[in-house]
Amino acid sequence: QEDRFRRYFLPAAILFTTATTLPPCVILLHRDQLNPTPFYPYCSLGTYPFGCDKSVEDSSEDACIRGSMSLEDIIPMNRFMSIALGSMFFILIISMILVVSTVFRTERQAMLFRREVENYVDAQFDEQENTRMYYTITRAVML
Repeated sequence: QEDRFRRYFLPAAILFTTATTLPPCVILLHRDQLNPTPFYPYCSLGTYPFGCDKSVEDSSEDACIRGSMSLEDIIPMNRFMSIALGSMFFILIISMILVVSTVFRTERQAMLFRREVENYVDAQFDEQENTRMYYTITRAVML
């Protein structure tokens, strides 16, 4: 079962996450929409300089240098990224559950194997004790 998981599910999950996250980022980067904003320590969707007015002429100080995406363009992109992140989080949770269940199953099998070995060793020890006692009794009777 785990071999099938590694062979089929993991490559599909990696391809899915790459296919859902890489194209939107490349598209936004190509459209000059990823810019530094004061809210995040990394570049995100916004205008540069932050808070500029995209309707102002290019010669004005308030004009945008980069990032003039309209609100109608931002909302579908945010929905798509939210769905992609949610599905990746779901895949992560399922993977962690499978890892934990595999560890518990392996530990349980190891514990059962240890019990079998202990029972076998105890049985061998009891058999040796019985043989020693029988030998002692036989020797005592013979003397």
